[in-house]
Amino acid sequence: MKKLYPLVFMAGVGLVLLSVIGSIVTTLYLSPKLTLKDVTRVIASGTAPNTEEWQLLEAEAQAGNPVAMNNLGVAHWRTAKRGSKAMAREWFERAAEAGDIPARYNPALLLPDRFDTEPEIVERRLSLLQTNVEAGDIPSMVALARSLFFVNRETYVPDRLTVKRTLLERAAATGDADYLVTHGKALWDEVRGGGDIALLPQALRSLETA
Repeated sequence: MKKLYPLVFMAGVGLVLLSVIGSIVTTLYLSPKLTLKDVTRVIASGTAPNTEEWQLLEAEAQAGNPVAMNNLGVAHWRTAKRGSKAMAREWFERAAEAGDIPARYNPALLLPDRFDTEPEIVERRLSLLQTNVEAGDIPSMVALARSLFFVNRETYVPDRLTVKRTLLERAAATGDADYLVTHGKALWDEVRGGGDIALLPQALRSLETA
């Protein structure tokens, strides 16, 4: 189960933008609001780039505010304007370079993640998520764990199954129902695939707690 963030902007909390890429639902999320008073209206309404709110957000981004850079990237991703997706990726990258956690998470989720994905793309995705994991970002832990599902990820992350279990355990420890289910199902699938039967009680405990 893919973790979905709240679809409304609450005080001090992020906003989620869901975009469908093919048949995959991708979750993008905003950095904290800070002083950008009208960011939510820009994102939620798909406001045109010539509005005062959009211009405020763009000015903050151009001034080097990494939060605004990421949020402007989400705003561009939300619009149907030609070239907006490329512009969104550019702002995500700039915000990521400035150290914004959501801006590293967002482009990571937009990268392909299949068994046969090109090595350089796999490395980029894993690197973005691993940096966030080191910063304690729970959504990135779950996203990284999902990437480690593929057997060939062992090339990039030695002992990937142990790492995957650890990441999902940390997420489940938050008590979030979705994370508990993700953790329980991952352990259950591992046991079904011939893994250690001793993992079964832990799998059932997470599923029952959820």
